[in-house]
Amino acid sequence: MAGAPHAAATRQGAQWSAQLELQAEKFIAGATLRRLGARATGEFRLSRNLSVALGAGRTWAPRHVSELNVSLKWRQRSLANPLERD
Repeated sequence: MAGAPHAAATRQGAQWSAQLELQAEKFIAGATLRRLGARATGEFRLSRNLSVALGAGRTWAPRHVSELNVSLKWRQRSLANPLERD
């Protein structure tokens, strides 16, 4: 059995978005494993179809893991709905 609270906050502007996530996990009923994690992400729109996304995260226990992500995202309009707006 485990309990796992998770909280996230998101902020969005016209050309950007940002999110912060925190999570904790605790196993009970005999197990002593605990896990904590935090992650921050941001996305910045470069043009109508192109954006760059940045992310960083850290997890503590049972192993400490750090991550850093950088990616380019391309969005194409749906062929099913050619009138779709951005």
